[in-house]
Amino acid sequence: MEDQIIKILQSAHKLEPDQAFKNRSRALILNLPKPKKSILRFGIFESLQFGAAIGFATILLFVLAGGLTYFIARVSPTLLASFDEKGLLEEASGLDFRIQLGEAKYFDDSAQQIAAVLEEISKQNKKDKNSNSEDINLNSFIL
Repeated sequence: MEDQIIKILQSAHKLEPDQAFKNRSRALILNLPKPKKSILRFGIFESLQFGAAIGFATILLFVLAGGLTYFIARVSPTLLASFDEKGLLEEASGLDFRIQLGEAKYFDDSAQQIAAVLEEISKQNKKDKNSNSEDINLNSFIL
């Protein structure tokens, strides 16, 4: 039985691939890119990339933490003060009062201007009894 196995293996040793297989295999092998010869091995370069990524991530975390700390220390108190409901109500009531005073002053000033214009018109009408009140140019009397 061992002799038969040896004969089969010796006959298999004499087998050769087909010419088309040889040509196709040779073309595939020759078309493969050549490995680049480098001083640094790929494993070392890969570990350097990983280390650089960790370093940049650490720097980014410090920048974000610093920005958050600045936001909490500087900006947040003003935002929190603006959410004070009681303070907002007091400020709103004060604004309403100021608006009402401003409107009263405006109405008082405009009433005085209208009274002055009407008085001037009545004086002109007394001087010129024959004039028609529609002919009077009111724009010349507005202060």
